[in-house]
Amino acid sequence: MEFSVAKATDLAVITALIAGGTDGGNRTLDAAGLLDFVSDSGVSVYSNTLGVAQNIIASPQQWGVIQNLADSGRPIYQNLIGNFNQGGDLGATRTAGNLLGLNFRVDRNLTTGSGIGDDTIIVINPDAYTYYESPRLRLQTNVAFSGQIELAYYTYAAIATKIGAGAYLWKVA
Repeated sequence: MEFSVAKATDLAVITALIAGGTDGGNRTLDAAGLLDFVSDSGVSVYSNTLGVAQNIIASPQQWGVIQNLADSGRPIYQNLIGNFNQGGDLGATRTAGNLLGLNFRVDRNLTTGSGIGDDTIIVINPDAYTYYESPRLRLQTNVAFSGQIELAYYTYAAIATKIGAGAYLWKVA
């Protein structure tokens, strides 16, 4: 049940970010396009919120594509010894890292099958949003006649947009 609650709250946050984010347009996911997007997002987030972009979230599919971006056969965004053109620290063994100075995370709710993400990449100023959640309550009841145990899990949550346009979206073409 804890995992189901985590999935639902993550989906609610992603939905709010997409609904209130600035559309950065469709782009091709290549090395130049990614650098251009991150530069544009920094300018957009700063000019709209007077705060800086700090986080970037991508779908698992885009995470795989970004890991494969290379310059003359050398990966750009993987931490390798002697990699003189490293633009980040990503790897297949972790879903968190660094991408062009932004905290990088992978989110399954950004995939095409989720119905909301459509393989979007989002750059965020986290100071523009606040997430509120009540304490979680778990109720357990023993049913005497059948020997079953009934469980109920309750929590309430809300996301507040404190400053509009704190997210910048890229729909991958």
